[in-house]
Amino acid sequence: MVAYSQGANVGAIVAGAAAQGLIRGQPPLKYAICFCGSEWGWADQAEALEGHAGLFPLKLPAVIVQGSSDPLGHPLAHKRYAQLFDRASRVELTH
Repeated sequence: MVAYSQGANVGAIVAGAAAQGLIRGQPPLKYAICFCGSEWGWADQAEALEGHAGLFPLKLPAVIVQGSSDPLGHPLAHKRYAQLFDRASRVELTH
């Protein structure tokens, strides 16, 4: 999966659903490349999702890319977004 901006936000949720087998008839995701995902408040809710559904952190290999001049790319937001993916499975880059 390759996703950008708001699509990266939704992509993390889709990846979590796919990891749980909730998207039937589709091959399993092998990786995620997420450009400029942002926090938008829902990343804080992932903790509640984790307790409820076990979706996060995702154990899917991922490349998380933050734009250095992205107006929504606050370093804390980027960090919270990146934490949706398992540390051992992710690479974080800035461009």
